Amino acid sequence: MELFDNNKYSGAEFSEDRKYRYKLWRIWDESKNKVQFIGLNPSSANETEPDNTLTRCINFAKSWGFGGMFMTNLFAYVSTDPKKLITSDEDLFKNNRVLLEVSVECEMTVFCWGCFKEAKLRAKDIIELFDEPFCIRKTKSGNPEHPLYLPGNLKPIRYKNNVNH
Repeated sequence: MELFDNNKYSGAEFSEDRKYRYKLWRIWDESKNKVQFIGLNPSSANETEPDNTLTRCINFAKSWGFGGMFMTNLFAYVSTDPKKLITSDEDLFKNNRVLLEVSVECEMTVFCWGCFKEAKLRAKDIIELFDEPFCIRKTKSGNPEHPLYLPGNLKPIRYKNNVNH
């Protein structure tokens, strides 16, 4: 873990070639519980540089009283173009293992992958791994909304497993 901005801890776990990011974390108060966010796939955020989605998730985590957050994803493939996910040769079992390992370290898991049609089956598999997941808000079709453009005053709500995917 590296020290960054005002004694906060920052880190990430990437594959050797950095094509896959399995988890990324920011810790600002070690005495408080942590929250896990599960998005669609990693974009440009890394050990020290955030992207807009990570910044948004950090702000939600702080407003909910957490002392840190872990960003994980349905897919570990790093890309700003989600359509590239379906052509990647990703090891989903490794990513599943990381998702579950992180969840043990966190008080809450928040789904936030949005509505990417091609991820429907993958999302279904991940939903089944978690007993009491949350989301920030659901889309009309029941998917967990992506956090980037949601109002900052929202609180996490339970995400029920009986949604249409």
